[in-house]
Amino acid sequence: MSQLHEILLDAVETSGMSKTAFASAVGLSRTSLFHILRGTSLPKRGTLDNFIKVLKLEASIAGEWIHLLETARLNTIESSRKEVRSARQLFKSSTFSALQQEGESELDASGLPDFWFNIHSLRIPIIAEMKIVDPYNLLGRIQLLRAQQGELRNNRWKTWVCVSEMEPAYDKYIADFQPFQIQVGTLDHLLANLPEAESSDPQEPAQGTAPEPIQEEKKKSIEEPEEDHFSFSIECD
Repeated sequence: MSQLHEILLDAVETSGMSKTAFASAVGLSRTSLFHILRGTSLPKRGTLDNFIKVLKLEASIAGEWIHLLETARLNTIESSRKEVRSARQLFKSSTFSALQQEGESELDASGLPDFWFNIHSLRIPIIAEMKIVDPYNLLGRIQLLRAQQGELRNNRWKTWVCVSEMEPAYDKYIADFQPFQIQVGTLDHLLANLPEAESSDPQEPAQGTAPEPIQEEKKKSIEEPEEDHFSFSIECD
């Protein structure tokens, strides 16, 4: 049973309505409702909209439910359709082409990540997701990548997840991903917010830069006595 089916089952059971009354309210037969609640079928988008209306859900929760429906659809056999695979490959190709125009980019033969992007002394792993289908699987893959790179304890190591467009449902995932230094956005958004090279220690100069030369005045103060002081010695027989 998918996460959507579990949510729908809980919502119906706590709605205060009988299943027969609820089925009638959303325009389903009792049998069709049971198939949805048992996870043996997915609701149509119009049916899900009726669930949302009957339950009087807030917009943010409704957006999450709609996103879960789309995720469940993509996780079914429909995701193997040629047009879906083609759209994903086209998105990866266009993302890689755009990255090449901004900095040094390279493909990763393993497919995790899709690309590496080198700019401002940073080497950023890029995952061209197009659409976030399974956020927790995505998080697990990224953490595996961090472990492979020996970067689990490096809080400055960032990963970009490129999507074709931002959706309201992504807000929750973005908040969940922040502790893991995962940034989600369209490529234009990510590039627009690209940080400059930073020093790993605020007390140290940025990597690749030489320390500031010692001022001549400081050298002089160290090597020579101050002008208003002098020394002498007196010898006596």
